[in-house]
Formats: sequence, C-alpha cells, structure tokens
Amino acid sequence: MTDPPAQLRVWVNAPERVRLGSIVPIVIGVENTGEVALPLYLRGRTIAFDILIADESGGVLELSDEWDQHTNRGKAVPPGLYTAQGIVLTDRPEPLASLPQPLLIVSV
Repeated sequence: MTDPPAQLRVWVNAPERVRLGSIVPIVIGVENTGEVALPLYLRGRTIAFDILIADESGGVLELSDEWDQHTNRGKAVPPGLYTAQGIVLTDRPEPLASLPQPLLIVSV
C-alpha cells in the first residue's frame, strides 16, 4: 500500500490490552490535516459505522466498530499479541491505511 496524500492522516485507536473473549472497540480515523477541504469518495459504498464530522478547520471522519475476537471463519482467537490497522477504501488506486497498533489479548 502507498502512503496517503500529505493532507490526509489515517489512524486507528484500539485498546492496548484486553481480556480474552471481551469485545474490542476499534476506531479508524481519516483526518484532513491541511487548510483546504478535500473530497473523499468512498466508492459509493454504504458505511456500516458511526461517523463524526469535525469543524471545517480540519475535517475528521471517524469509523468505529467492535471485534468479538473471532477469526473470519468464526473461530475464537487465543491469547497473544495482535495488531489493529485501519484501512479505508477510496477512489484512489491504493486504500488509505494507518500504521499497525499493537493489541495484547490476555487470558486473565
């Protein structure tokens, strides 16, 4: 994946440590750090997330969801060190991506 344009910053916020089996809240942010408004076309998809739009001095789009600690195939994950990364599909050739953030799942 390529780096996002200089005016857009993508970030992910998730807890650094959670208990095994608990819900993990995750927030993905796309922030316009420039002084000029930028259009962000999300390929016409319906976004199944909560959205917050900040004031015009630096727009922020927040997408949030929760992870139930199961794989894509429905199997519960074991305790261990994982990473959370935000990826937002746009009309650009490459998606916008945050840096990976560590996420430790502990059994007790």
